Amino acid sequence: MYEAVHDLQANNNVRLHTRMPNGKGSIDCCYCKHFGGPHGYPDGYGEAAPCQYHGVPLPLPDQPYLNRICCHFEPDSTYWKHNTIFMPPARRFTWFGRELEPGVLYMFGYNTPDKIDREVILRVPDHQAGDWKKP
Repeated sequence: MYEAVHDLQANNNVRLHTRMPNGKGSIDCCYCKHFGGPHGYPDGYGEAAPCQYHGVPLPLPDQPYLNRICCHFEPDSTYWKHNTIFMPPARRFTWFGRELEPGVLYMFGYNTPDKIDREVILRVPDHQAGDWKKP
C-alpha cells in the first residue's frame, strides 16, 4: 500500500512523491553510519549509494517496499531521531529470527522481517587472514 506525500516547495509548486507509510525509523541501510548517501527516511530510503564499510555500491531493492540491511549495521544520529531508546538495533535484529551472515546484504519488507532473504554477497570473510576478500 502506498500513500502520496505532497511536498510544498518554495515557489508553491506541488511535487508528488510515492512513499511507503510507516517507513520512518525502520531498520535500513539509510540509517547506518556507513551509508554513503542521504540518511534516514525518506531521503536515503531505496537510494543507490555506496556502502563505506564494505567499499561497494549497494544495489537497489528489487521492490520499492524492501529494506536493505547487513549484520554490520551501525546506527547513525538519524536512526535515533526516528526511534526511541527502547528500539535499539539489537532488538530489531531479533525480529529476523536468524543470524545474518557477514558481508551479505539482505532485503526484507519492513512489516515482515521474519521473511528476510539472502540477496547479495558484498564481500567474503577470510577468517584465516582476519580480513575480507571479494566474492
